[in-house]
Amino acid sequence: MPNDARDGRAMCPFYQRSKGDYICCECVIGGARLLHMFASRAEALGHMQEYCNTFGYIRCPYAMMLIGLYDRDEGEGNRE
Repeated sequence: MPNDARDGRAMCPFYQRSKGDYICCECVIGGARLLHMFASRAEALGHMQEYCNTFGYIRCPYAMMLIGLYDRDEGEGNRE
């Protein structure tokens, strides 16, 4: 699940790092990471303040997608 190297302010368990106008989230498939590039640093910071750094991360479209992937994978594992 979460990476131990993530930013101390982030509440989101999927957050890994950010710099400038991008936010990088946990790996999804085969070591690939989600890299969200925003139009500006201000937009990236706004996203972090609204989602990554709060318990509101559960409303983040990226976190919801990752939660769905984990739920799907766990469901498939239980079918065996």
